[in-house]
Amino acid sequence: MGTRRQRRILGSVLLALLPVLLVALLLTPVVRVPLGRSLETLGLDLLASDAGDLRLVLANPPEGLVPGHPVYQAGVDRGLWPVAWVVAVEPEAVRIRFAPGEAVGGTRWRLVALDAPTGLGDAWQLAVPPEVAADLGPQLSARLERLLSEAILPEIRARLPSFLARIDPRKDPRAREVLGAVGAAVVERVRPYVNDLGDAVARDLKDHFDLLERLGLLWGMVRGDARGLAKKLLPIAEQSAQTWWLEHRDEVLKAAGEAVMDEAPRWQGWLTKEVWVAAREELAEPLLDGKREQIEAAADDAIRVVLQAVVEAPGGGFRTRFAAVLRSRLLEKDEPLLLLEAVE
Repeated sequence: MGTRRQRRILGSVLLALLPVLLVALLLTPVVRVPLGRSLETLGLDLLASDAGDLRLVLANPPEGLVPGHPVYQAGVDRGLWPVAWVVAVEPEAVRIRFAPGEAVGGTRWRLVALDAPTGLGDAWQLAVPPEVAADLGPQLSARLERLLSEAILPEIRARLPSFLARIDPRKDPRAREVLGAVGAAVVERVRPYVNDLGDAVARDLKDHFDLLERLGLLWGMVRGDARGLAKKLLPIAEQSAQTWWLEHRDEVLKAAGEAVMDEAPRWQGWLTKEVWVAAREELAEPLLDGKREQIEAAADDAIRVVLQAVVEAPGGGFRTRFAAVLRSRLLEKDEPLLLLEAVE
């Protein structure tokens, strides 16, 4: 009985304290300010007229844009704190209503609609304005180029001979087997074209020289006049080969490519096993061990530059864009982002 009585008293005390705790919670600034703003906005939306609404041109409003959609101000450090909301969507324009307390007098505005990102590329374009990306790209490229020229490429050049020695077909039986098989397949596939080239050159030589000239060439051969024969024959043979190549180039390259692909299982297995192991042991692992601190420092510097441009840069347009990306990707809110920009 005593325990039951104590529980009843404790329950009564908690019920009595609940309204007090609720009132105290509502009076805290963290809750009071956004709640008051929300109630004021709802009251304005229900009771006010449309006299203060702003109609902004927006060609082809994005899908999913409906009345009540929030509008954010670019260039102001406020994250996802809307300054207005959509009250009407027209075929070529949007009518918005500013939230209470937002200063709008004397400012010309334009509305920018950005679709919700569907992938990494879209997310980057949404989070970073074009002018910022145009400035960020050269900065990152310069850092990468400096890292390559100062750390990575010299180390690779120094270790490249040992890597090539591991896959040298003159010393490595496996490399000799693979490359020999691929080469033999290519030769066999293009052999008919080589024979056809020889026939074309012989035919052009025959058509160019008459009987007396051919006898003169034969006499020069008997005398061993190699230089004289070459002077007469080579220009004709070169022109004939060039003409033949222009006519049959695509066929020869196609045949050679098909021969290489026929041997794909052989050379792909070699690349993914022996060559990859040699590259890892002779290039990648020594490079990472020797230049780890320099590579990590360069990566940290690049991340800092990107974060500063996307998140920490002054001007809330960047933060608003980045927050919208997080909202779309993490919360799966596939809604367009409306940005209100001041027109100078």
